[in-house]
Amino acid sequence: FIGYKYPKNTQFVKHSSFYRNIFSKLFEWYNLGDPDLGINKNLIKLRSTSKIYEMFCLYSFIESIYKAGWKVLKSNQHTFFKNFIPEYVKFQKDDNVLELFYEKTINPVSNESQHNDLVYLDHKKASNYRYYTPDFIFKKTNMNGDVKYFIFDSKYSSSSTLEKYRVLDELYRKYYTNLAVFNMPEMRLESSKILSIVAIHPFGKNNLFKWNNVPNMRIFPIVESSKLDINNNNFNKYIADFESL
Repeated sequence: FIGYKYPKNTQFVKHSSFYRNIFSKLFEWYNLGDPDLGINKNLIKLRSTSKIYEMFCLYSFIESIYKAGWKVLKSNQHTFFKNFIPEYVKFQKDDNVLELFYEKTINPVSNESQHNDLVYLDHKKASNYRYYTPDFIFKKTNMNGDVKYFIFDSKYSSSSTLEKYRVLDELYRKYYTNLAVFNMPEMRLESSKILSIVAIHPFGKNNLFKWNNVPNMRIFPIVESSKLDINNNNFNKYIADFESL
């Protein structure tokens, strides 16, 4: 990203006091909106409110997991934002390991794929891109080497808007029907290890659910929305899933 294009100061504009005034305000506005954000302006994406909300979610997740007694074993800085945020954090509690991936690219299975990797199901009629980049992926590994995946997508929106545009259905299509876990010893791709797909949003009063409630039962994969803002942090219930499922 090399910056926004400034409005063109044509001859017509120069001869109009109205447009000269408007364009001077525009130039002033653009300059105010172009601060020096980090080395090589690597924080320029923070202009996006949705990107800021993503980072709010990321730090909220990390804080909640840490407070729940998980120990941080390792973290890697983000390739674009550098040390401003991590793109990978590894936690441990008892015999469980929990890995958090931020904006991890999920590619089709290949010679580079490892056992228990999350892979994209490459479709013959796919568009030009053949990968997904979920906002947040949690990979839980227990002492027996069993793996479970939990996928979260940040939506700077309201629950009513998510419902209107059937966002849960789209996330289910993308991250459950179009993703799988690579079982290398048996050369098998399976989606059953993807246990939840959650849309995180800051606005709205109601959480959404793809499946109708069945008393005394849980339906997997869990497909729902959950509110997260400065006053509401419902992430703890997912931490309980990390520890029990």
